[in-house]
Amino acid sequence: MLFIGILSVLIVSANGLISTPEKQPSVLLKNAVHGDVYMPVIGLGTGGYGTVNGEGGDYWGPERGHNATVTWLKMGGRRIDTSNNYVSRDGIGTGWKESDVPRSEIFITSKVGPFGYNETLEEFDRILKSLQTDYVDLLLIHWPGGFSNSESPSYKRSETWRALETLFQQNKVNHQILRRENKCLFIRFVQLVSVIIKSIILSKS
Repeated sequence: MLFIGILSVLIVSANGLISTPEKQPSVLLKNAVHGDVYMPVIGLGTGGYGTVNGEGGDYWGPERGHNATVTWLKMGGRRIDTSNNYVSRDGIGTGWKESDVPRSEIFITSKVGPFGYNETLEEFDRILKSLQTDYVDLLLIHWPGGFSNSESPSYKRSETWRALETLFQQNKVNHQILRRENKCLFIRFVQLVSVIIKSIILSKS
């Protein structure tokens, strides 16, 4: 009951903040490639990780993703977070289409895993088809360090980043948060964080 009460307060607060889209709080992405970019602070997360039978948490299928997207955009929200592995992804595409809000007013963030060059390009094509758009506003590498039981070598992360650069050049991704010259630093940072996280996991197992 406490959780429901807190959630209700957050919904009411968010509704008050985003009722006028042009006045909603935003953050300046100073190092975006295409000049100054303002990203709305408040966004709709669509990554329920539960299963259809109720196991593992909240389930967000296409229908729920659709309904949430339509409601969110009609409330005045303009930022939506999704990913290549979110089951709700198809619903995001149908939802923003039904909302009648112009695509240019919506900030969509998606993610790809550290798959490698060709695999990332192929996965991104599926993302665009699912979202019913020809670009996303921000593309991130999802879990760039991989999980403790997975293989995500540094060359795959580097190749995935190279695929992101290709997509930027093709104007399929509107904004790049890390510039080209920061790529090597970014990869070394991810490797370091990955080692730290795995060390923590091993120490607790």
